[in-house]
Amino acid sequence: MQELEPHRPTSPTSLNYRIDVFHRGRYLATSVMEASDLRLLLDVSGHLHVATFEAWVEIIVIDADQPQFTLDAKGTVTYRVTPVAERATHDGRSIH
Repeated sequence: MQELEPHRPTSPTSLNYRIDVFHRGRYLATSVMEASDLRLLLDVSGHLHVATFEAWVEIIVIDADQPQFTLDAKGTVTYRVTPVAERATHDGRSIH
């Protein structure tokens, strides 16, 4: 699995993103998704109410630490996002 360098400038729509999902810190699953699916995930989880998609992608691409996002109000389900140079493995139709 080849990851992009953290400070590599690139267009957010030309990247794919690895999503690692955790429940109370325990690993559950990994998926690689396209930028459009990441946008939908950030929207569904409420993060686009806080900042724009472009702002989140900038943090994801530039920050050496993997940003961690929550999926539920209690913060028990979290996901980390990493830019990758891999094909998407995720079907965007399954995000609800």
